[in-house]
Parts: sequence; C-alpha cells; structure tokens
Amino acid sequence: MAISMRSAISVNMRDVAALQGAAPAGGRVALQRSARQCGGFVFPTLAAAASSLESGCAETAVRDLDRYAAGDDPAALTLRGDADWQLGDLGRARACWTAAGDFRRLVDAGSYLARQGKPDSAEAMYLATAKIRRSGATGLLDAAALRWNREDKNGAIGIYEWLVQNRPADGGPLAFANVATLYAERGEIGRADSTVRRGLASWPRSVLLRTAAGVTYAKSGRTRLADATLTQVWSEDRKATDACVWLALTKEQEGDDGAAAAQYRDCLSANPRNAQWHYQYGVVLARLNRLAEARQEFLIASPFQPARDRLREMGVLSR
Repeated sequence: MAISMRSAISVNMRDVAALQGAAPAGGRVALQRSARQCGGFVFPTLAAAASSLESGCAETAVRDLDRYAAGDDPAALTLRGDADWQLGDLGRARACWTAAGDFRRLVDAGSYLARQGKPDSAEAMYLATAKIRRSGATGLLDAAALRWNREDKNGAIGIYEWLVQNRPADGGPLAFANVATLYAERGEIGRADSTVRRGLASWPRSVLLRTAAGVTYAKSGRTRLADATLTQVWSEDRKATDACVWLALTKEQEGDDGAAAAQYRDCLSANPRNAQWHYQYGVVLARLNRLAEARQEFLIASPFQPARDRLREMGVLSR
C-alpha cells in the first residue's frame, strides 16, 4: 500500500511522542525487525524511508536515508532523527531534529525523558531548542524548570537570565517572574525588584509578575506591601493560588495567626489536595491551640513527612 509523506511523518510523530526508541531494549523488540523482514527499497526515497520507519525498520530507514543523500532537507533530517530515536541513539536524534528545526519533537522527547527519570537527557533535548528560532520558548522554560526541580537553582537562573536578556518576548512573564523569585530566594532583593519592574512594564496585568512582586516584598520583610499586592491579586483571580498561600505566609510574618488560618482555609478551598498547605494550616491551628483541628489537618497531610513528625509529637503515630 502506498504511503504519503504527510501521513508517514504524522504517524511517526505520535510514535516519537511515545518515546519507543528510549524504552529499555525489551520494549523495542517490535521496532527492531530482522534483516529478512526489513529488506529496504531498490530506489531510496523519503517515502521509502518513512515506510520503513513506520514498519519498525529503523536501520533500513537509516540506510535508505543515507543512500538518498538528502543533505539539509528538513523532512529527511526529521526522519533520520526519528530512526535514531527508535534505535536509542538520543544524541543523534537530537542533532537531526535540531538541524531540521523540529522544535516540537525536541520538546516532546524532553518531556518523555523527564517522566522516565532521565533528567540529563531531557535537559539536553530542551536546551537544543535554543538553536531554533520560533515564537515561544517552551523548551528553554522546561529546561529551567527541570533544573529548579533538581535544586540546580543557579542553572535555572542562567536559563531565565538568557531569556530575559536575549528573548524577553519568548520568555514572557514566566521567565521574569521565576528569575525574580529565585533572586529573592538568595537575598538579591534589588535584582528581584528591578526584574519584576521590567517585566511589569511589558505585562502590567500579569498575575505571575504581580505575585512575584508580592513574594519579593514578603521575603524582604516589606509585609504591608506584600499584603496589599497579594490581596489584590487573589481578589481578582481565584486561580492565583500562589498569591493566596504567600498571603497566608505574610499574615504569619505579621503575627496574625487568626488571619493566616482563615487565609489557608481559603487557599485549601481552591486546592484541597495540597498536602503541604494542609500541614501549614495545621501548624497555625496548633499555635492557636485548636489542637483537634490541627490534628485533622496533619492527618490529611500525612504523606508529607513534617506532618507525620507532628502526629508523632501529638502521640497519634507511634515512633
């Protein structure tokens, strides 16, 4: 049956998103057909390579593409990357997709690798997107988030700074807000303030940036400014739960545990499954001597280790 390039590439893109090539060897058996099953085509063409690849004959597809000598043809480079992906050669796949300008394949592959617990390979895929000029910067933002989650905060700052300085429109409010928050975390309040101001000059109504401003105020002890800023954000957008919880933390900083408890309750009404917030709410309730309610919050938050420690202190769990 004849197969068009359009259908072959779209089918294989779904295959790439499923990351067949990076699975353990046993999971690639169906894609590693024997030489007898994958004989190749007499006249190598892109359609022939696509057909071989769709049939799980990645090595045959590579031979077809090498004979086709496509050079810098983006379609051929994309298919070669897909074949290398199926063969488990992630470095070559990344290089081919980058040369083809295939932003989406790089991001899809990075997302899958991150979910599979391969953060170094995922980061390499994400960072390769910097070489592709296009609207948006999803790959670099994903790479920064991956570094932040791995506690490589300096590495995350490096990516966000590059976006803010070189591609601010692509990084958008998220890059400005996140690097400002990281600056504030390491005590660089002046840099955090100036970064937020620069971002707000372009996106004055951004919830992310206004929340980052409130967080910076809170981290630097400017609790009145933090309270006013975060209250306004939360009153305008009930999905802005980061603003809500930082408002609760600000109430704690101000020594108003009653208001903090009410604020945590408000946050939990919007996101009732957040174990850490249940724990923080329980801590405030305990300070208010509302111990039965605190115990209930710690029980809800028991997947969170500090909550289990509190329950042991209260004699609810055995040591």
